[in-house]
Amino acid sequence: MKKYAEGGDLDAACMEALDQINKNNYTAELKEDDMHKILKYGIACFKKQCKVVLERESF
Repeated sequence: MKKYAEGGDLDAACMEALDQINKNNYTAELKEDDMHKILKYGIACFKKQCKVVLERESF
């Protein structure tokens, strides 16, 4: 999920993106298809800066 970091707080925007992925259960269909490793990315941009946060899910 990609977010624009209002005010330049890239960390908060990345976490908000990951929270949205988890809250909306975007990985449910992957789990139903027997995916055992899922990588979730929170990407935030502000002007010419960008930050990427990775969350791994294994089961």
